[in-house]
Amino acid sequence: GEARRLYGLAAKFGVAEAAPLHVAMLANGAGGSGRRWAEALALLAAGDVGQRRQSALIAAMAIDAEGDPLAVPEREVLHNSPRIERLPRFISVDECRYLIDIAQPRLAPAVVVDPRTGQQMRDPVRSALSAAFPFVAEDPVLHAINRRIAAATTTSWEQGEPLQVLSYQPGQEYKLHSDALPFGGNQRTLTLLVALSGGFTGGATAFPRLGLEWTGQPGDALFFTNTDSAGQPLAASERSRFYRLKMS
Repeated sequence: GEARRLYGLAAKFGVAEAAPLHVAMLANGAGGSGRRWAEALALLAAGDVGQRRQSALIAAMAIDAEGDPLAVPEREVLHNSPRIERLPRFISVDECRYLIDIAQPRLAPAVVVDPRTGQQMRDPVRSALSAAFPFVAEDPVLHAINRRIAAATTTSWEQGEPLQVLSYQPGQEYKLHSDALPFGGNQRTLTLLVALSGGFTGGATAFPRLGLEWTGQPGDALFFTNTDSAGQPLAASERSRFYRLKMS
């Protein structure tokens, strides 16, 4: 909470780098001092070009005064056990473009969790790039999307991990894997993926044990469970992401 106050003072006195972090912490309540969503939105509207872009995106969202979605997204069940659902038009094309743009400068080689130590590490099984947005950098647009994800998965926002954006270039892939963690009490029980771009062939998310593949249009989402009711990983939820064969 004190860090948030100090970032606010720094922004007030003209430190440009402090303003986005201050707004993010107001929007998502980082620091344990409570969310101040309306104040964050007011600062966005009076901010620079990047912040005004966020303001316009939020104004176009169907959300309430606290940033929660007004309706549950429509869905189509693709498989019952494990539960796999498609959510068309989960985010807008403009939101897709925003996520791509803010992820670009953060992209770095993706990592996996070492099953022996629990530490993050590089592994040939995963050759894509990724960009993560920790909670202190979760701007109001990201926060609103994360609350939408929580509503779609019947969870609370606090249960979600920081949002990640993945980039697959031609020849890159994520081989067969499970999103469930190899050990630990804080299991990753659910996953929600959103397709941000199109115009390529070969880029499918595949569940080979189920004979199921998914390639969403920009903005479409895929939701699936990774564990059973006891929290044990489901082999049927193992999936792979094929490399892109051709960009159009």
